[in-house]
Amino acid sequence: MTLRTRMLFLFALLLGGFAVAIALLHMAEQDERVRIVEAAQTRGTQNIARWLNLAGVPMQQFVEDYSWWDEMVEFVREPDPEWAQTNLEEMLEFFDLSAMWVVDLTGNVVYQTSTEAFETVSIPLTQGEIVDLVETTPYPHFFRSTEFGLLELRASPVQPSDDDDRVSPPRGWFVVGRVWDAERIKQLADATGTVAAILAPDIAPSNPLSESDITVLQPLANESGDRVATLRATRHSPEIESVIETDTRELAIFVGFGVFGIVAVAGALRRWVLHPLDLTTRALSERDPSHLTAMTTENHEFGRVARLVESSFRQTRKLETEIRHRRETESALKDSEKALRETSEERAQLGRDLHDSVIQTLYASGLGLSATRKLIAEDPGEAASRLHQVQCRLNETIRELRLFITGLEPESTKQKPFSEALRDMIEFLQVIRPIDSHLEIHEDVAARFSPLQAANTLQIVREAVSNSIRHGKAKKLTITLKKDQHHAELRLTDDGIGFDPPATATSNRGIANMHERAREAGGSLEISSSNANGTHLRLALPLSPAP
Repeated sequence: MTLRTRMLFLFALLLGGFAVAIALLHMAEQDERVRIVEAAQTRGTQNIARWLNLAGVPMQQFVEDYSWWDEMVEFVREPDPEWAQTNLEEMLEFFDLSAMWVVDLTGNVVYQTSTEAFETVSIPLTQGEIVDLVETTPYPHFFRSTEFGLLELRASPVQPSDDDDRVSPPRGWFVVGRVWDAERIKQLADATGTVAAILAPDIAPSNPLSESDITVLQPLANESGDRVATLRATRHSPEIESVIETDTRELAIFVGFGVFGIVAVAGALRRWVLHPLDLTTRALSERDPSHLTAMTTENHEFGRVARLVESSFRQTRKLETEIRHRRETESALKDSEKALRETSEERAQLGRDLHDSVIQTLYASGLGLSATRKLIAEDPGEAASRLHQVQCRLNETIRELRLFITGLEPESTKQKPFSEALRDMIEFLQVIRPIDSHLEIHEDVAARFSPLQAANTLQIVREAVSNSIRHGKAKKLTITLKKDQHHAELRLTDDGIGFDPPATATSNRGIANMHERAREAGGSLEISSSNANGTHLRLALPLSPAP
């Protein structure tokens, strides 16, 4: 990534961070504004509720006081129009009421009256509704829609004066109502400093005209709790308006300062960093220090860099010849090192092959000759057979040595099938000491071995069987070769005395050669053994496709 690209990436990060900062600032201002609006709405709701309570106190006091009166009890039993005119009708205007009704226990209206503006107002409840209401709610307060508008109703049971706790059975019911007309809504608006309106329950309230307006929605419910209307009160909030103006100014200042800072930094970096770097890059890429002539006389950092670049060009010309000679010498050294490494690898391969094949055969032949010498007197025929077998193996070893000298694999692994070569090898190794061997070789699996896999597998088995006979003192030996999914699996198990594989691996060259041959064949080798539990060997090799 070039420096210019990094600078562009840095400016992109700055712009992104600046945008995030603006967004965070705006979110913080919005959160503050929401909190202020919520607090204002809470205060407005409390004010509306307080006004409704205060405005309803006279109405509530009137209905409770006049229903708790012996004369009202008598009036319910025997209505007297003159008494009602004196004691009830004259109280309508005094308590700012629109209508009142006296109801007996059966729900019949025994008396009703209203102001002149609402002289046709009747109680907006059926007889059954009145009975159901007063049985469940002693002092109901609710709203009903009428032809004159929204009607607020309060009721109280009629009881004698000496019933201080008002627990005696009701003699009737006293109901009063107040119509929420334009005058009453204006009183509410003037008292709370709002613009008030009564909305029908199916009309959605409109959004405020400005962000600084606070709208309070007060539901007005009937006797069942269902909303019959909504009181909407909207008030302009100077506090919110001031907060909005302040937030707008702060955001404008922040954006202006940020844009100015980013532009100033971009210009300074272009003039003081990117332009000198462009000249330096051009001089280095074109190998022409003349691009830096104007900067070599300046005392800032890039001036010192320009002088160093000129000096480096002079030194480069002197070093080019020396570098060329060093490269020639380095190439010659690499060729020598490669040849030495190849020679070392060939010696290591030869040593491994001699150990696993020739030396093992010679060692087995020596042990076989030693055992045959004892049989000459006891069983001359068996002794002659073993001598012939040893002679044949020695002749094969001579041929293998000749092939090793020319760098070829042993001839026996190329001429014989795998299973036959394996059986011949085990038969010959038994001249050291007879052992009960059991072979289970799947020929279709052995046929898919590559020549390298077959040769290395035979050498691994030769070393393992030799160790079982010579060191493990095994009496039984089992070798199986079968297919396991996509791999060939060769297992060798004996009943010898066993050994400690980790301790022996560091001092036994044969075990190291076995692991090396398994890696050359592309497989893996696992050896497990312990004292008195024999030895278990597992060789897994990848298989080529079936012919």
